[in-house]
Amino acid sequence: MSNDRLRIKLTAAGYDEKTVEAMNREVMMRTYAEVVATGGPKPAVVGYDQAIERERLVFEREKWQADREK
Repeated sequence: MSNDRLRIKLTAAGYDEKTVEAMNREVMMRTYAEVVATGGPKPAVVGYDQAIERERLVFEREKWQADREK
């Protein structure tokens, strides 16, 4: 897990942002392990919208075709 991801997760767990920024990676890992071990916040469920994904794929296909025609 990246340092940025650890910072986000610790902030979501209720730690002060400035405190988390001052932590080095080892301290962040240890602190996050404690959060998980004590039943801290559960991972967020990211929604999946099929209509948006379909539009994104259509856009990517059109972009690819336009690049190919050049």
